[in-house]
Amino acid sequence: MVVQRIVNRADSSIQRAVKYYSILDTLNSLKLTEKHIQLMAFIATRGSISSGGAKETFKELFGSSKASIGNFVWELTQKGILTRKDGRVVLHPQLALDFSNDVIVLNITMTHG
Repeated sequence: MVVQRIVNRADSSIQRAVKYYSILDTLNSLKLTEKHIQLMAFIATRGSISSGGAKETFKELFGSSKASIGNFVWELTQKGILTRKDGRVVLHPQLALDFSNDVIVLNITMTHG
């Protein structure tokens, strides 16, 4: 067994979420774009992209258009990453974490075969 500890710092909840979802993307070969990952991180930290002003805030933070956001939402929904809850677009519950915590521990087990 090989054990490797990596410590990484991020200044904000969104930055932690972007790093986390980037790792998941790589490990699972999801082939997500940077904008997909940013949208996932934004939704994880805000709760939804559907709530008041969320799309405007995402546009300002990440330089995207409302039409592009709609396309990203559709693509992530097709992959099962986003879902609807009470009429709002949210992350699938298994992917939603609380990134406001100071420490997030990710345990990865890779097996042969």
